[in-house]
Amino acid sequence: MDKIDLEIAKILSKNARTPFRKIADQLEISPQMVMRRYKRLQKTVFAYSSITVNLEKLGFKASAAFCLKISKGKQGEIDQIYDKLTKFPNVIIAGRLLGAVDMCLLVPLRSFEEVFEFQQRLSEIEGIEEVDITLYKVHKNWPRQLYTHLLQEQP
Repeated sequence: MDKIDLEIAKILSKNARTPFRKIADQLEISPQMVMRRYKRLQKTVFAYSSITVNLEKLGFKASAAFCLKISKGKQGEIDQIYDKLTKFPNVIIAGRLLGAVDMCLLVPLRSFEEVFEFQQRLSEIEGIEEVDITLYKVHKNWPRQLYTHLLQEQP
């Protein structure tokens, strides 16, 4: 990835809908060159383009992180448990972790009652030993551009 590719990636990471002509003008190259490089970056660096959603306007009031400990006897089934959890409605992030907990789920909530409903659904899955819940104010715009800063200075 050269400097031009990096600049294209920076621009698109801030706004994935930036027209190729605008990028070309900024970088003083042709729109065709931007398009060719974009296609190459799609195959190598870019995972996908996404939109940002205002969760508040969708009626979400808070978010919860459900951190889960899987019982020792079910550690061999952790992939199956993970697959079940990622199919739950409103799970926007699910991650397997190393440390005090085995998994963490990020779930936006419309009401406080949804915390208890989600916890009840978790209790129905065999192998979940402990659930730690952290509530916080909903992220207004999701997903945030989490990786833009990684494009700043590449070695």
